[in-house]
Amino acid sequence: MLDCILFDALDVVLRCLCDNLGRAWWDVDGGVFGAAGEAGAQLTGCVCAALLSIFAHVDGSWLVTGGLGMLGLMMAGWLREYGAAHEWLVSRSGRARDATSTAASAGRCMVQLARCDVSQASEARWVVCASTHPPTTGVLHAGGVLRDAMLLNQSASRTMAVHAPKVCGAPHLRASLAAHSVDTSVLFSSIASLLGNGGQANYVSANAALDSFAHQIHGAAWLVN
Repeated sequence: MLDCILFDALDVVLRCLCDNLGRAWWDVDGGVFGAAGEAGAQLTGCVCAALLSIFAHVDGSWLVTGGLGMLGLMMAGWLREYGAAHEWLVSRSGRARDATSTAASAGRCMVQLARCDVSQASEARWVVCASTHPPTTGVLHAGGVLRDAMLLNQSASRTMAVHAPKVCGAPHLRASLAAHSVDTSVLFSSIASLLGNGGQANYVSANAALDSFAHQIHGAAWLVN
């Protein structure tokens, strides 16, 4: 019931925005959107998919980090539905949870899978150069790690592991793609950076840092909490 209410409300909001603000508003490359509740991941993905339906480039390529996790695969699927013709799905493991269904759902879209840890500058540069697709014109940074523990049990290693993909990965991607004509960038943060969450001090601070980075480069990226 809650899911239905959330999605109905989302549909109304998006329709109103489109009707009253028009496409020109969506073309502004900056914004902050929040989604919370039991339908968290699906609702966030639905908001993002509605926005990306405008930007699903046919000629260029989409680079999706965290692209073989649940959120990354879901977003990549939506991009294909909206006409994306080339996708470069990367993750630290390089293994899809279901590589068979990923390939089967690709249709006419050319999909490459690769192992890459964008928290390492050299690997971020490599993945940008290694793609055999057309130049990258869209980026979805959905990489993330969880190392939950109460504050007294947190450690530097836990914090560094959680911070790496967000605090280091986003700047590395931006630097690596500086020579490309990227016109759509989406950074996946978390509502935890605004509300906090028990046992996730490291995750909260990592997403707060990502929020700050997105605002720092305002005009160059969408931020999805």
